[in-house]
Amino acid sequence: MSKVTYPCFWIGRDHRGEWRWMYYAPNGEEVAVASTGYFNRENCYRDIEIMKGCAEAAVFYTPDPAEAEAEAEAYAEAYAAASQHG
Repeated sequence: MSKVTYPCFWIGRDHRGEWRWMYYAPNGEEVAVASTGYFNRENCYRDIEIMKGCAEAAVFYTPDPAEAEAEAEAYAEAYAAASQHG
């Protein structure tokens, strides 16, 4: 058996007997788990390939309410200023 290296994906069965993947970070900590179980191991592998393909995907975030309000106010002020000069 080969030595485990990190980062990596692990595949195993959950308490219901369904296949799931787990992703482990370079420090060996589990950081992601499949949100759904798979009846077929092949489908679980396919989902891992989809996740690997998302490595360059954009990252979005939801700001806290105060930050969102400040951003909205700044946008409204900028829009009003541009409208006056238009």
